[in-house]
Amino acid sequence: MVYVLDSNILATSRRTHFPFEEKTGFWELLVDLGKKRMIIIPERVFEEIGKGNDELPDWLAKNKFLFWKPTSSCRHKLTHVIQAYESIWEGVPSESQISSWVPIPISLPMH
Repeated sequence: MVYVLDSNILATSRRTHFPFEEKTGFWELLVDLGKKRMIIIPERVFEEIGKGNDELPDWLAKNKFLFWKPTSSCRHKLTHVIQAYESIWEGVPSESQISSWVPIPISLPMH
């Protein structure tokens, strides 16, 4: 199984529980999982985060192998994936509601 990381999970991780200077193991784990192709980061995430002015754009630039650009053969499936993803989140409590229950960083899609 391959997991797709969005910009929110990367930015929230860096800002909250996994700052680069203190939690290098987390970022090394992401690189290791990326080398095994267990995680990928859509190319658009780089475009979005690349505009930032902190360590995250530099980390992404050093690890471009993590990026994935959808090919024409898989683009037609993306609509189904997005629809399934949205249906999962219908009725799910907000991030602020969940954060009071779970002591780890949570990243929910923004609508």
